[in-house]
Amino acid sequence: MLGHGENSIYEIHQELSRNFPDFDLVQAIVDVKDEAAVDQLFRKYKPAVVFHAAAQRDGKWCRWGKLRPGRKNIF
Repeated sequence: MLGHGENSIYEIHQELSRNFPDFDLVQAIVDVKDEAAVDQLFRKYKPAVVFHAAAQRDGKWCRWGKLRPGRKNIF
């Protein structure tokens, strides 16, 4: 799990660990826009699958166009 909020990453890790005890979960506090840091983690852990979840907090921003919310979360 990768994120920039220590509390949220900790809470999600705790919940996933309880619900999926056989999964090997890794936590990291990193800005996903820091390409070098993300690359380093991917090289170290070699994830087979990556899920990206991001909160969209500005409703007006989403209404500007169908592709705009996606652009905010792609680097």
